Amino acid sequence: MKLKYTRTVDDELPNLTLNNNEKGTINKYGMLRLDYLKAHKKALYTTLLMKDELTNHLASVSKNAENLLNNLMESYKKSDFFANGIDVEFNQDNHSKSTAHVLRGLHYQAKPYGQAKLVRCVRGKIYDVAVDIRPDSETFAQYVKVELSEENKHMLFIPEGFAHGFVVLSDEAELLYKASGEYSQAHDRGVLWCDKDINIDWEINFEPILSEKDKVQPELKNINKEELR
Repeated sequence: MKLKYTRTVDDELPNLTLNNNEKGTINKYGMLRLDYLKAHKKALYTTLLMKDELTNHLASVSKNAENLLNNLMESYKKSDFFANGIDVEFNQDNHSKSTAHVLRGLHYQAKPYGQAKLVRCVRGKIYDVAVDIRPDSETFAQYVKVELSEENKHMLFIPEGFAHGFVVLSDEAELLYKASGEYSQAHDRGVLWCDKDINIDWEINFEPILSEKDKVQPELKNINKEELR
């Protein structure tokens, strides 16, 4: 930016403003920064102008702001879910981290502490599975399986009355998920991951890594159905 000067009776004073043609490289966030400098950082503002660095500074602010906006994703909006018939109030957020080949599940909480969940994978890749364990449901013991990853940014909503599990397909995976009820250790339950009656196709060619608890979960047929109603 080349400074222009205004002649007075005795001196020439610099015009400490941006030229209109230079403002085109600066977005609204850069202009907000400019207003802030003028109002609160006058010395820095003047120094940047005198060193011919103000335009580059504001352009950098503009670019950084655009990059942040491009990386922003609205992952949950209550009104959108309610408009589509999912009127669940979430009151707990969980963060899970697992390494390659780990399989967790199938987990649920017994009534009256059942949970609906909204699951997404923010790092790595997983197969996420939900199994209908409602005894009176037409889809009892049936499952859905979806791939969740940091690339596809998909989410899986799991209603109350479903057991949940996942297997890690990448070196590491991190999950963020919302739950409609708080965790209750006394009501923590599970279904065996390889239950033959459910017959989940995990699509894996490795032996999964299981917790000691998940190795001995009961089969669905051996669970008291009254506990699931």
